[in-house]
Amino acid sequence: MIHISCDLHGRVVNIKGHAGFDEYGKDIVCAAVSGITQYFARIVLRYGGRAIKDEGYLEIVYPEELDTVADELGDVLEEIAGRYPRNVKVEVKRR
Repeated sequence: MIHISCDLHGRVVNIKGHAGFDEYGKDIVCAAVSGITQYFARIVLRYGGRAIKDEGYLEIVYPEELDTVADELGDVLEEIAGRYPRNVKVEVKRR
């Protein structure tokens, strides 16, 4: 299971684990979460934020300028978790 914590007040997003929906290379849930969070991480780096990536782990610390984008990220991740509740758990702490 992928565990995601979006602390929109503290401006930090943590993603841990693997979806386990299908085998490696065929896991659409993992691909969805990975794609959207890695895209956000790349934007964050351009704005001077920080992203720490390791196998099965990603931490993103973003600047205030990206609050609106982070809100949308939280919404999209909640939608994915709603469709795949056995594979993704999201906790979004809003401001």
